[in-house]
Order: sequence, then C-alpha cells, then structure tokens
Amino acid sequence: MLSGFQVRKLDTGTEILTPTGCAILTAVGAQVSSEPEGPPLGRGFGCGHKDIHGFSDYLRVLRFAYSPDPLP
Repeated sequence: MLSGFQVRKLDTGTEILTPTGCAILTAVGAQVSSEPEGPPLGRGFGCGHKDIHGFSDYLRVLRFAYSPDPLP
C-alpha cells in the first residue's frame, strides 16, 4: 500500500498506521521534498485511544495545493 512512499519503522510494539488510514493518505496525498507554501486549503485533527509511551496520540493534517516536486 505504501509503494513509492518513503517510510520508516518506529519501535512502538504496536500498529500506528491502520490500513484504512494508509489507504486514505496514499489515495489523496503526495509526499513532497519541500515545505508547502501558501495558506492551507483545509485541516483536520483526531485523537486516538492507544497509550504508546513516547508518542503523541494526536494527529493533525493540513491540506495544501498540489506541489510540483513530489519525491521520486
């Protein structure tokens, strides 16, 4: 599902990206090599239910206009 995306493994002992979350991110998102510019077009946030020591249980997502330099 993450083919073409740069990922890294975190030693949490549990799943931190669900298959549904992965499908949404890869369907509507793109990894870029630079910081987005301009005002966000949308934003969202959510809180989970897992207590993973050393990791936040809060996600914030910002949506920007398409960037012309996606990562290879």
